[in-house]
Amino acid sequence: MAGATGFEPATTGSTVRCANQLRHAPAKTEVNIEGSARQCNGKSDVTGFFIARSTSLLHYLRRRDDYRTRLNRLLGLEMTNIDLSTLVPTDRHQAISDLSLSDGLRILVLAPHPDDFDAICVTLKFLSDKGHCVHVAVSRTGSGIEDAYCPGLTQSQKADLREEEQRRSSDFFGLPKDCLKFLALANDAEDQPLDNSENRAAILALLQKETPDIVFLPHANDTNSGHRAIYSLLTQAARSSGRSLVALLNRDPKTIAMRTDLYMPFDQGKAEWKAQMLRFHDSQHQRNLRTRGHGFDDRILDLNRTIARDLSLKCEYAEAFEVELHRPLNMGKETTSPADRAYVAPATNASSAHPQHWLPT
Repeated sequence: MAGATGFEPATTGSTVRCANQLRHAPAKTEVNIEGSARQCNGKSDVTGFFIARSTSLLHYLRRRDDYRTRLNRLLGLEMTNIDLSTLVPTDRHQAISDLSLSDGLRILVLAPHPDDFDAICVTLKFLSDKGHCVHVAVSRTGSGIEDAYCPGLTQSQKADLREEEQRRSSDFFGLPKDCLKFLALANDAEDQPLDNSENRAAILALLQKETPDIVFLPHANDTNSGHRAIYSLLTQAARSSGRSLVALLNRDPKTIAMRTDLYMPFDQGKAEWKAQMLRFHDSQHQRNLRTRGHGFDDRILDLNRTIARDLSLKCEYAEAFEVELHRPLNMGKETTSPADRAYVAPATNASSAHPQHWLPT
């Protein structure tokens, strides 16, 4: 029976569309990405990982001889050394640590608040240690600081405090100072980023400057309005950016529901390191102690334990991600092909409980 997504379950070898398309892992995928603003000779296997999971797209391509050319046209990517005939649907989750990643990926963390970077720091540390270029852009906000924590502070001073907490945690992480920036976005009365034209222009400028291959950000199916707004801003800016990118949407304690495509397992040693990093956000740590009876570090690590249990992993902790491919609206003359028209953009209404994904219809 078809589920709420409208897709039916697919078995190995099936060509029907399936809600688990992103879990059909390739044996080996190598992808070259060519950006409009720069040349990148590195190979983005995460992008290939996403592409390989579209069963209906594979079916479309396999019926034609020149599948590489058509895949270039569909996704706006330079593809090399891909043998689609070797890809076998496995209907399982994939560990990021098991991916065969090439060197030189450009990674952008788009954080609606200080501490959103820290919530997925094990994954980002793994990628950074592998030599990938990690840049972090944090929306400037003073939200989440109670008046009792620092009586008499203005909202701007609260934002300064949270910015300093983020700088200290980033130093502990080992992030180069020039790889951290704070975005002065327009905020609402709760000091959460707004989904408006001014902020969309700011995010578009950021994408055009950083030209990321992968963007990390919180999932939109979330009770936090800042998380929903930043997701919406990214999806809209990506359509005008002139290049494709892969978004990895992370599970947060406030995430309502999501599909897990990728995960990063980690042990107790890395959990202790992560707890140290999270405690640099003392304003959030003290608020959690007062309102929830446990610290900010315990709140995030409890989620990581839950993820590991949900995925039946042998390790005690894991960070979880849903994968989306975001493409510009206009990819040139060939964007009118039937297969290209089969793609739909993510919903612009980020407050929707079930945002659409960049999947074949």
